[in-house]
Amino acid sequence: CNSDESEPGGDTPPVMPLPRHSTVLAASDFFITEERFEAMIAQFAASGVRGHLLQVVDPAEEEFPFEGRIRFDRADGIDGSLIGRAQALRDVYRTRFQAHRDALARIARRFGWSFQTHRSDRPPETAVLAVYRRLTDDHRRGVGRMRS
Repeated sequence: CNSDESEPGGDTPPVMPLPRHSTVLAASDFFITEERFEAMIAQFAASGVRGHLLQVVDPAEEEFPFEGRIRFDRADGIDGSLIGRAQALRDVYRTRFQAHRDALARIARRFGWSFQTHRSDRPPETAVLAVYRRLTDDHRRGVGRMRS
């Protein structure tokens, strides 16, 4: 979910039309603005689509374990940032990271979507099983299916 074919340099893929009562499973780091995230979920939800969101992050993205002088380069080739004392930013970074994650979870819940997190240093089976349980629970409750 990090590229946008509809907008050069964008953060999210275009929302594809799906049949009503479909279920979306999206896995991403969701390092996009809360406004873009909400717009994406709202567009799906408006068409009757439900969803489960899995935020997958690297431990370094969550913990910010960096010390000393560090250069952070961007993946897109644009010059990054040189930080003299990375550890001085740790608390601010962690607070902002958690606030962003909390906001995404609130947005997802507001639209009736689930939001869970997973770190890439943990077994993927834990995330897959959690998603499977949510999908199974939805199926048992009849969520996402038409009732006669």
